[in-house]
Amino acid sequence: MINKDNPVKHYTYNLTEYSYGKNFLPENIKELKYLLKKKKNILLKTGGCGHGDKSSLKKNCNIISLKKFNRILKLDRKKKFVSVQTGIFLIDLVKKLKQEGYYIFNIPGGPNVSLGGAIAGNVHGRISNKSYPNFGDNVHSFKIIDNNFQIKKITRKNKFFYSVIGSLGYYGIILEAKLKIHKIQNYFYLEKNYNISSKKEFLDFDKQNKKYFGYLNYFSKKMELNVNTISPLKIKNKDKSFVKIKKIKLPNLMWLFVNK
Repeated sequence: MINKDNPVKHYTYNLTEYSYGKNFLPENIKELKYLLKKKKNILLKTGGCGHGDKSSLKKNCNIISLKKFNRILKLDRKKKFVSVQTGIFLIDLVKKLKQEGYYIFNIPGGPNVSLGGAIAGNVHGRISNKSYPNFGDNVHSFKIIDNNFQIKKITRKNKFFYSVIGSLGYYGIILEAKLKIHKIQNYFYLEKNYNISSKKEFLDFDKQNKKYFGYLNYFSKKMELNVNTISPLKIKNKDKSFVKIKKIKLPNLMWLFVNK
């Protein structure tokens, strides 16, 4: 549960403020409650995209990560819901849903966004929809541990639901969430992944590829661009001729950040 190394420096997302803190990695609710009761000046930091202009890290703190709370609890294909622990990174959730033939709306660019952070920040991204303009619109219900260390399930019927979405963790820690999922309609394309680490590599890649999408990785030592090409499949007919599938629907494109 405890990182026994010396306190490390933690920056805000925009690198303007920082604090020193010890890292704690609870593996279950019991350990999490213990930390919340015993430690002071707690900062919850699971992903790498939180704590920007709206927060300050000037004081030293104890840093809790929910990376161990990363399980997909239930996938309900009939009712089209998925229940997930909020320490999971969105990119991992999206990959798993994609394997099952489903997607969710508003996936922001970058590989280090946690589910809990996306709900607490009510983020936005690709793919969007007029009925799902922000990430919170995916959420059916969630479980939260409040300031009195009580675990509560909150649904949309509860007025408190809309206070927690986008609250930046002010009302407590979100532990689990039940999300609406959508069936991918078209799945007829091939994907190839490339890692590009220089301007020249990108310009060469751009000349050779007409359709691609990807995200910028700001969290490595070098700024890297992870890119996927999109190639329609050729389907073989009974008469041994080939038909090229040209339609590619946006629900298939899960990590849109740089888009051509």
